[in-house]
Amino acid sequence: MHFLIVKRGALDDVGRTLLDDEIDTLEGVAAPTMEAIAGAFLKGGRPTYTRDAAAWFDMGLLSRLGRHRSDKLKRLNQPSRPQILRRLIGRIVEGSSTIRPDAAAALLGAASDSLGLNRGGKPVGLRAKQRMAPMSSESGSDPKSTAASTVPSITFEFDDYDLPGFMSIASCFGMEKFGYVATPNVDGLVRACEDASYLELYSRAAFLLLDSRVAALLFRLVHGIRVPVLPGSDLTAALLREVIKPGDRVVLIGSTAEQAQALRERFHLRDLLHHDPPMGFIRDSAAVEACLQFVEASSPFRFCLIAVGDPQGIIVAHRLAERGRARGMAFIIGASIDFITGKQHRAPRWMQRIALEWLFRLLTNPRRLAWRYLVRGPKILAYVGRSKIVLRPARPSSE
Repeated sequence: MHFLIVKRGALDDVGRTLLDDEIDTLEGVAAPTMEAIAGAFLKGGRPTYTRDAAAWFDMGLLSRLGRHRSDKLKRLNQPSRPQILRRLIGRIVEGSSTIRPDAAAALLGAASDSLGLNRGGKPVGLRAKQRMAPMSSESGSDPKSTAASTVPSITFEFDDYDLPGFMSIASCFGMEKFGYVATPNVDGLVRACEDASYLELYSRAAFLLLDSRVAALLFRLVHGIRVPVLPGSDLTAALLREVIKPGDRVVLIGSTAEQAQALRERFHLRDLLHHDPPMGFIRDSAAVEACLQFVEASSPFRFCLIAVGDPQGIIVAHRLAERGRARGMAFIIGASIDFITGKQHRAPRWMQRIALEWLFRLLTNPRRLAWRYLVRGPKILAYVGRSKIVLRPARPSSE
């Protein structure tokens, strides 16, 4: 995500930088000392953003408004990403009293070209690709047609593995490279459909596996495609039971010290390293950096189990991939350790088989899960019809 930092001064003082909501990118960009700054920066070690960039960041992971209001803004939003950024850059340039008009026009034109703001949008990754229909000119456009033209068409590409097949892949992955396994459920799929910044977090996943029998049923009914379901809890249990050996190095991010010790004792793990970030750590740059450095210092490892909830888990995995220092295979496992250690209980097998595990979880924890399952989850019905589902062939375990 590109933004401009603009100093009020000569044209030479106007620079373009890479600013987004990634902590690594914001390092060194402290509270602004220049006369004008637009975008995200670090203030007191925490990421924040300027008021004139609120139209973008209020709907993203850095939103000051909280998750519910942020999601509501995304639902109500009509301007596309190019429109929002074009307006932002225009305000910055127009607000500078010392940039010559001809230089301002050249800057706005160059920025629009380099950021792709003169195009209707480009594909975004998830192994889910989001395509935006070409936009008409802002002037004289019909709001209804503009809103319709920005409805995304998304292609989800899932890997075609059953549990035994993927255990074979995991056992052969090795410790010479880094890759992470993403297992989106309905909540993750909805978020990916609504938030391009979240969608991009999946683009570096080595494997994309479906963790929702409800979504699998919808894909089969609407698209006629059978997508295998590999719940993260089943993957984690199978790893610990069938693949991980007592002497393997395993890194656990999240869960309690007591749970980590329970895993050591139950599975005879002699080299399990544990780090439990503080609550809300993803908004604290120092805590995020400490977490990333712990994983990297523990590398190479055979497996890294990231159990810090959503969307923190996918953010941490993505940052590790971007930094390129860790080696080994990472799994984003959500509440899997809670199930394995008995802190939470899974639904009976018969409820799992008929896609009612969500109902069991809702009944056991309604206060925490009612919004997810009763308000946010049903939105998948609106998205599944305008999505395309691709099943990627299973790769040989030697790859």
